[in-house]
Amino acid sequence: MKLSTVVETLWIKAAPHLTDEELERIAEADDEGSTALCLVEYLQDVLEPMACLAMADDNGGANTGSFRSSRDVSSLMLFIASTLNAIEAGMYAGRWARDMKFARAKGIESCVVQKNGGTP
Repeated sequence: MKLSTVVETLWIKAAPHLTDEELERIAEADDEGSTALCLVEYLQDVLEPMACLAMADDNGGANTGSFRSSRDVSSLMLFIASTLNAIEAGMYAGRWARDMKFARAKGIESCVVQKNGGTP
């Protein structure tokens, strides 16, 4: 099961019971400068040099890269996919918290979670 599915399930159960302060803390996950965005930047910083190494190997380089077999590459790709799913989960939770806080301020009692991160 993906982490984003777990977070969504927990959100549906916990959201009505969260205080405004708790919603504010969770909403920070979707803010600029959040951990999620930092992780995306780190991932970019790691992937770009790896791509250059792979290209050098492909162009007759010295075969210096660590990802030489399909198993190595598939492990890396699965790790990246899992990392992106974790980032997505944090950003969805932040967006949902912001939406719920807004709904409470407008007097709307319930918010239904949608996969696109919004509420109806």
